[in-house]
Amino acid sequence: MRLSDNIFKITEDNLKFLRYFLTHPKLFISDLCKEFNIGKNNLNNHLNLWEEQGYIIKERVPPMLGGKRYQYSLSEKAKEKLKDIKALTSELGI
Repeated sequence: MRLSDNIFKITEDNLKFLRYFLTHPKLFISDLCKEFNIGKNNLNNHLNLWEEQGYIIKERVPPMLGGKRYQYSLSEKAKEKLKDIKALTSELGI
């Protein structure tokens, strides 16, 4: 899978990724890596960028054993952007 730095760049991969995020609101990076066959470092870089852009929420959760664990979800800003895209595609008949 190839993801763009711009999460809203309309590509088939990004749409699959966003759809998965909408239907699975709290995800661990390991879940995403398995689902999309993507490397942890590459995905982590994208998630950090999208968090800086305000599209991803990163929440620390208590670890099961050792190290830090985070869950990721779409922010309200991202959900609003998706609504705008949906409305635009509906207007265009897509």
